[in-house]
Amino acid sequence: MDSSTHYYGTSTTNVTTSTATELNNITATYFKNLRSSSGTVTFTAVWEDNSSEDTSNTYTIKYVLGGGTKGTNAPTSRVIPSSTYSEAYF
Repeated sequence: MDSSTHYYGTSTTNVTTSTATELNNITATYFKNLRSSSGTVTFTAVWEDNSSEDTSNTYTIKYVLGGGTKGTNAPTSRVIPSSTYSEAYF
């Protein structure tokens, strides 16, 4: 991101404006104008394991593609046993 005015929020009508070059702990699902010129913006997902150690975790995967479509083989959930939990799965 650069210092241009960019927007994030939960919808096109519930938006926060920022000029920060880095945002942390954002739970938004709507992003716009993250750069004023072409380039790369990196999103990093942070997951918390809120289950007990001996159960499997099922994580729902939500695709927000701005009018695009997900592939026919794109998963809708991911199950990861707690005993093998690792950031490598994500």
